[in-house]
Amino acid sequence: MGKILTYGFTLFLMLAMEVAAGEPVVIDLEMKDRSWFTDRTATAVVVFPDIVDQFEELPDGNADCHILDIEISETPDADTKAAAVIRFLPGRTGLVTVPAIDFTAGDKVFRTRPEQIIVGEPVSSPKMSLSFTPLKEKVYVGEPLRINLVWKSELEAGALRDLRWFPAFFSNPDIEVVVPRNTAPETEHVGLPLGGRRVIGTRTLAGDRELGMVEIPVYIRFKTPGVHTLDEMRLECAKLQDGGTDFARYAAYFNNGLFEPVDLGSVYERIYATAPAKDIEVLPLPGEGRQADFSNLFDPLSLEVSVSPRKVKVGELLDLEIKLSGPAPHGMLELPALSRQRGLRGRFLVDDAGGRLWHEQGTIFRYRLRALTTSVQALPGMSFQVFNPESGTYRSLETTAIPLEVSSENGADFIPLSAYQGAVAPLTSQPDGIWHNQRANFMNDVLNQLFTLAQKGFPVLLLVGPVAFLLLLPWVRERRRRALDPAYGARVKAYAEMKKLPAGDAEKWSAFLRFMAASFGAEDRTWTVGDSQRALRKIGASEEEIGELGAMHAAADARDFSTGNPDARFSGLDHLATRVMRLISKSAMLWLLAALLFIAPRVQADEWDEAQVAFDHALEAPAGSPASQIAYEEAGLKFQAAAEAGLHPGEAWQNAGNSWFEAGAIGRAIFAYLKAKEYRPFDPSLTESLAVARGLVATDVPVKRAFWQKIPTAWLMSAIVCVNLFFWAALLLKARFRERRSSAVMVIASGVLLLILGSLYLANLLTSKPVGVIIVEAVEARKGPGYAYAAAFNEALGDGLEFSVVEQRGEWVRIQLADERQCWVPASQISQ
Repeated sequence: MGKILTYGFTLFLMLAMEVAAGEPVVIDLEMKDRSWFTDRTATAVVVFPDIVDQFEELPDGNADCHILDIEISETPDADTKAAAVIRFLPGRTGLVTVPAIDFTAGDKVFRTRPEQIIVGEPVSSPKMSLSFTPLKEKVYVGEPLRINLVWKSELEAGALRDLRWFPAFFSNPDIEVVVPRNTAPETEHVGLPLGGRRVIGTRTLAGDRELGMVEIPVYIRFKTPGVHTLDEMRLECAKLQDGGTDFARYAAYFNNGLFEPVDLGSVYERIYATAPAKDIEVLPLPGEGRQADFSNLFDPLSLEVSVSPRKVKVGELLDLEIKLSGPAPHGMLELPALSRQRGLRGRFLVDDAGGRLWHEQGTIFRYRLRALTTSVQALPGMSFQVFNPESGTYRSLETTAIPLEVSSENGADFIPLSAYQGAVAPLTSQPDGIWHNQRANFMNDVLNQLFTLAQKGFPVLLLVGPVAFLLLLPWVRERRRRALDPAYGARVKAYAEMKKLPAGDAEKWSAFLRFMAASFGAEDRTWTVGDSQRALRKIGASEEEIGELGAMHAAADARDFSTGNPDARFSGLDHLATRVMRLISKSAMLWLLAALLFIAPRVQADEWDEAQVAFDHALEAPAGSPASQIAYEEAGLKFQAAAEAGLHPGEAWQNAGNSWFEAGAIGRAIFAYLKAKEYRPFDPSLTESLAVARGLVATDVPVKRAFWQKIPTAWLMSAIVCVNLFFWAALLLKARFRERRSSAVMVIASGVLLLILGSLYLANLLTSKPVGVIIVEAVEARKGPGYAYAAAFNEALGDGLEFSVVEQRGEWVRIQLADERQCWVPASQISQ
């Protein structure tokens, strides 16, 4: 108490003298630490007789000392009114000066006296050593590798504090680390921090007070092949200068001095030990002989299987225990799902969510299962594929069958899987990822040409129906007349046979007579010259024609009945037949549609083949490498060129979308998928790929579209063309078969459908606009066609955002988003 009063009185006198002189009042710092290091925060305290002001900004300090924080608070002491806690960090080792710091209290200024401290640095201790020893220098991917960590220390254990031991591979994402449970006697256990974990090592004492040797086995396994370097390992701790207390005051493993920080005011040094780096060669697992359900287990291993009870009723629970033993630790042993075992499928219901228990040589796996049928006589043997790293080959680890006795339950000998909730899972599609590239085939090419034809020749194709109707209508009416009027049909048939014969043919006269007889209903009797004369007069033939025909009759009679057989000449028969029968010319075949359908662009398959080769090269290149990126982009460009040239456009656009997707160009991928949709509207793989790409678009714009705007125009055009042709064909059928109701129904139905499709097409045509997609990472949309205009939105438009094109002015395009908001974007940053 007397010292405090003396200190307070002295401080008061000094303050009074300095204030009287108008100078800053110099006060002393009290250092709380006695040892300083460049990576440890140090603390000092200063007290004031008055309340001092808080700092608005911390003082800069100097190159030797960095001021981290100053905390000012009032004190309840009578002689002092305030105190400041100063936290600083030395900037270098050696002699360091803590600079003076000015504090203000109204008009007064208090200045701390500069202090000099000696800053140390960790030093390598000759009485400590560290080593880590891998048992192998060459392993396979996934193979457990044991590393023995050994720390030897001749120093007094009670003087050691604040252990820092952080092996670099503990934080390597390509390396899995497991510290196994310590199985040494508990008297040899010692807890210590290692890599951010609390572990238990094995301690071997070398003396009464020395730490001795600490051993820790660590298991690691690598996820990727290649040469992996385990970096230099460093262990550091603090050693108290005046010795310490008991190393472990309590029985708990983690209550020893290695977990304790150094107390303020303690004098200590920091010491360390290092172990050199190690290189480990990691080999890839061979693909030959590897099964899809490879267990990821490595020899040497052994299995023991037990099941209880041995006698059950169908559907009752069985407890299965599999004891897996080997050198790998408990945390690195896993079994694949038992439900995949061929012997168990269909006969047992297996709960794969079993338990895991540690045992000294490995892991015990416990499962529950049910026998589904009384035909089960044993738990079948199971097979697990393991890898032998010594021989570099796979082998099967087999278990033996265990006899069981399964009896019926309430007369039931079998229980279906569907009786258990969740046992039967519906097959669902995987929404992630894109589908494979498409191959060209003839049917797809025909469909592609139809879609192309519907878009490019839409007006012409609409005229095909009525033109064909007008051309075919006379023929249809002719066929109908023949069917309804047998006499007319016979007349037309006879006329056709007569016309087939050449003018000088001897049979042409006979054919003409048959035609005349059929034309005037006299097919059942001989046609004479009198019949011909009466018939010609009836149809209004001239006397000259009647006389000419009479002369032909006379010449024919002379040829047939005269002994001289004079030659008979028959001329003008075709003319006379025409006067009798108005010739109905046959309509030309409808060749326009076929010609348009198969006039496809003649292009070579070079672009397609080169695109496929580039895509294959991208698949072979390392994933994510620049080579794969370039190859995917090249494939996208070539597939797109093939599509634009008309070579397998549906498949080419879809493959281009796949290529751009793999290249990370989401906008280009979406645009290509949309183009492919015009040719492959019902392809589920294309729909799914488009949905995946759209799911990666970062800009969220609510969609406001009428239902008819969601129908692609190409679909409507193709449908209209097909229904239009069907409508006119139905009209022809109606003209031919007027008495049939089915033809009338087809005309009405096709007409109504054509009207609906036409209305949708007109609505789509009037309201829809060309579609476009953003193809760069981000576009700053503007309120006008130029960079001088203000931004249209707070956020940029992201890659893959879809829109409709309203207009284009030079290098700028006005677009409308799905929610009907509009803006301007550079034409070079979109696809349309």
